[in-house]
Amino acid sequence: MFPEKRIARRFPIELAVSEKSDDGGMFQAFGQTRDLSAGGVFFYTDEEITVGSRFELILPLPPQLADAREVWVLCQAEVVRSEVGPDGRRGVGALIQKYEIVPEV
Repeated sequence: MFPEKRIARRFPIELAVSEKSDDGGMFQAFGQTRDLSAGGVFFYTDEEITVGSRFELILPLPPQLADAREVWVLCQAEVVRSEVGPDGRRGVGALIQKYEIVPEV
């Protein structure tokens, strides 16, 4: 078994994720998270995403992490892992490089 390398606590939260590519395209439906931490996110998508790809994603923080109010987070991330799961969807691990709280979308 491999030693745990994660620094931040992961939350097993399923959230819808929207994505915008570096070319400035519109936000679009993108996938669903499996878990989330301050430093990274793992999500499932039907899209083809390659390791090293950079993108922005926006997601709502669940009420238990946001003092029971609706809070949106805009993240800049880089794909560090991409694999096909048993259901055919792609599992993507991304390192969150920067994030900010944004007004309601």
